[in-house]
Amino acid sequence: MKIISNPKTKKRKLIFLFTTLAVGVISTISLVACSSIDSNPKELNKGAAVYSKTTEVDKKPYVQINLYGYEDFTFGNWYPTYTNSDSNTLKYRKLIIRNSSDNKVTVDPEFPETGNQLITIGKETEEQKDIRKKWGLFAPKYKWVYNNSPIYNSLSDKQKDSDYLVDALEQKQEPDSQKFISLIKTDEELKSSLRLDDESKNLYLKYLESISEKSTLENVTDKNSFLEKNFLPWSNTFNYDAIKSKLDLKKYDYIFIKDLARYFHTEGNGSEYFLDGGLEISNYEVDKNSKEISISWNYKPTAPKDKNLAAPDIIMTGVSKRSHSFLLPVEKGSISDFKVDDWSFKKIS
Repeated sequence: MKIISNPKTKKRKLIFLFTTLAVGVISTISLVACSSIDSNPKELNKGAAVYSKTTEVDKKPYVQINLYGYEDFTFGNWYPTYTNSDSNTLKYRKLIIRNSSDNKVTVDPEFPETGNQLITIGKETEEQKDIRKKWGLFAPKYKWVYNNSPIYNSLSDKQKDSDYLVDALEQKQEPDSQKFISLIKTDEELKSSLRLDDESKNLYLKYLESISEKSTLENVTDKNSFLEKNFLPWSNTFNYDAIKSKLDLKKYDYIFIKDLARYFHTEGNGSEYFLDGGLEISNYEVDKNSKEISISWNYKPTAPKDKNLAAPDIIMTGVSKRSHSFLLPVEKGSISDFKVDDWSFKKIS
């Protein structure tokens, strides 16, 4: 069962700093003790679960989705990095920030051998500066077809497969359900946001088939069932009904914050054992007047203390195994027209 190796994942010798989803989304993440630990936990290979949780501050309810080992599945169409162009995280990485769809060349410039290896193509506009302050930069999914992205559609095939970053403006014409944050008001919007309506499901299965090695599928009689079983998180315990049961769509609408993960992360960072580990929300506020989503974060251990390994000095650029998504309840009908470009994140100090 192989997926074509993603050339967008590159190794770099750097000092690892456990840090920063920037732009005020995640600043310094505090490690907190696990309330209950299995005495003999098994190492995670794959896992998916939905949890009803309350915040540490004021016990506000929210719903959390944790995925592990499903790197090729996301709820949104782009990977949010929550890292801005002036972040030290990007320096010395062989990455391209693309600012313009006025692409006149089919081959990108060579990366410098030493020093700051980040390449910027095109002049950053004031509109781009503003949206990047709010939401940072986004990376494309490997081999995903972005019909609605002007920059993507200006690139050669080789450039489309390069390591590059763009901003949220490239998602303006995407379906709301496939943006990095969306508002869910109905059962139908929930289903489409989870990619479980027929159109979204078929699109994703075609995508998985397109990035699968031919040898993986050559002797498979039912390709869709095979792809669903091996590369999608859905199961008897993690499915539409399980997620819907955690929500009250008659009383609340839900802001769906998707696919929070460390796009710049370590390789060989020790095994993980607890699916219900990683990010949690300590406190949140949704201000519909200022259009701000304010969040403070906690972090739960993902392995017992005796199994933690020292962090190595290799950092990966690419998709990490663990991702978190959150559904924040808001009063039913209190947000009439949700356009994520008009909103911003704010860190609660």
